[in-house]
Amino acid sequence: MKKREMVTNNISGKVYALSSNNVDGNIYYGTIYNPNSTTDSAAFILIPAGEENPHIGGTTSVDRIVTGKDINADYHPFFKN
Repeated sequence: MKKREMVTNNISGKVYALSSNNVDGNIYYGTIYNPNSTTDSAAFILIPAGEENPHIGGTTSVDRIVTGKDINADYHPFFKN
């Protein structure tokens, strides 16, 4: 059974769910989606510092969050400060 957490977008007020899909090694794969829509979703990947991005390679010294609908998201991650 997938665990599901709810988050709210402060700008639009829409509620989104974050579901856990898989953990492979130290990398967490999930989906962020609008439970009231069949098309409003995106991949959500947590990549710890020192781990290689599973899609495009490369490591960083800080944790990364990749979220998006295609490979371009991997080139524009969010970093933990």
